[in-house]
Amino acid sequence: METEIGTLRSRCTRTGHEADSGIVTDTDTLNIIRMFQVRVRCPVCEDAHHYGMIEAKLGTFQAIDRSACRRSARKLASFVNN
Repeated sequence: METEIGTLRSRCTRTGHEADSGIVTDTDTLNIIRMFQVRVRCPVCEDAHHYGMIEAKLGTFQAIDRSACRRSARKLASFVNN
């Protein structure tokens, strides 16, 4: 089964520019984690930001195998609430 995935994107809190977190996830997982926050280094200003997933969106979509999404979801889970 295939699903659409992309990288989590949010606005840099310092510059207001859209920033790619580098975290790959799928739409199903994003809907599940909407209540959480992640702390990532911003590629725009290079500072660490806490992003609320309720504000996040997915970047460019591509079709891949669901098992690859699950591996990305486990990686994302290690960032949640840190």
